[in-house]
Amino acid sequence: MHDPASSKSATEMPPGLRLSEMLTIQDQSDDTNRLLLEDSASKKARRKATDLGVAMKTERCPYDDTPSRYGRPMNVSAYQALRHDLTAVLDGFAWLTSRYLALDPAARGNLRCLVVVGKLGVTLPLLLFHRAEDPVPSYGSLPSYIASLFKASRGLFSLSVAMMNSAGAVTTTGADVVRFADEHRHLVRPETQRVCAAPSKLIARTVDVVLSGEGGDAGRSGLPELVEFDALWEFFRLEAALSDGCDRYRLFLEELGRRMSVGGMDSGGVFVKAAQHPALQRPLREATDGLLGHATAIQTRLNRVLGRADAGKPLGVDDVLQML
Repeated sequence: MHDPASSKSATEMPPGLRLSEMLTIQDQSDDTNRLLLEDSASKKARRKATDLGVAMKTERCPYDDTPSRYGRPMNVSAYQALRHDLTAVLDGFAWLTSRYLALDPAARGNLRCLVVVGKLGVTLPLLLFHRAEDPVPSYGSLPSYIASLFKASRGLFSLSVAMMNSAGAVTTTGADVVRFADEHRHLVRPETQRVCAAPSKLIARTVDVVLSGEGGDAGRSGLPELVEFDALWEFFRLEAALSDGCDRYRLFLEELGRRMSVGGMDSGGVFVKAAQHPALQRPLREATDGLLGHATAIQTRLNRVLGRADAGKPLGVDDVLQML
C-alpha cells in the first residue's frame, strides 16, 4: 500500500489527529445537508438541519411482517433519502464486497463478510473527512449516497456482530438476517423506540448484496474515484486491532471486578477501585501501560494512513476510559 507520509517530512505534513477525532462521526452532513447520524446527532445540529430545510418527517411503521417495529415511530424522510440513493448504495456495497472477497474468498455468503463490509462502510466517511490530501469537507459536501451507505452500514454492522456472537461465522441470507433482527429487536432503537424505516424486502436485498457482491454493479460504483481501497482496508485493519486491544483490557477489568466483588460497577469504577488496591496496582498498571502503548502506536499509524504527522502527546488514562 502507498504510504502518504513516505514522501513528506514530518514538518511538511498536516498535524496529526487524536483517536477520538479520527474515529468519531458527530454532526457531519452530506451534500443535501442531511446529518449522517440523523436522530442521534446533537440537538443543535438537528435544529440547524431543520433551518436549512432538511425534512425530518416521522410516521408510524406500517410493516406488520416485522412485529417488533409495527406501529412504532420511524424517520420516513431518512428512508426517502436512502431510496433516492438506492442504486448507488447497492453498487457501493457490491464494490466493497468484491474488493474484500478478493482478499478472503471463503467469507462469501458468511456472516464474517457482513461484519467486515459493514465496518468498511462505517469507516469510509472517517477516511474521507480526515485524510490530509483532498479531504471531503465535513458539512454539506459528502455525496449523499455515501451518507446513505454509512447509515445502512451502521445498522448492518451492529446486527451482524450480534448475530455472529449468537450463531458463529455461519452461511446466511438476507431473509435470515431480517428474521434474526426482528426476533432480537435490532430494528428498534432502545433509547428512542424509533425503528428502521426501510421495508423488510429492501433490508434483505441489501444484505444479500453485501454477502455476495451480486445484485449491485461494482464496476458502476463511484467509490473507487473517491477512495483507494488499500487505504480504507488499512484504516479498517488498524481500527480492528485497536478494538481487539480494548476488548482484552475490558476482560481484564471484568476479571478484576470479579476478584474484588464490585458487583455492577462499570469499567471506570473498577479502574479507580483497583488502582487503590495495593495488591492489584502492579498488574493494573502493566495492563494499562500495555493498552496505552498499543493505542498510541495505532494512533500514529492511522495518522500515517491519513497522510498526517504523529499526534505527538501519547494517550493517557482518560483516553483509555473514553475508549472503553
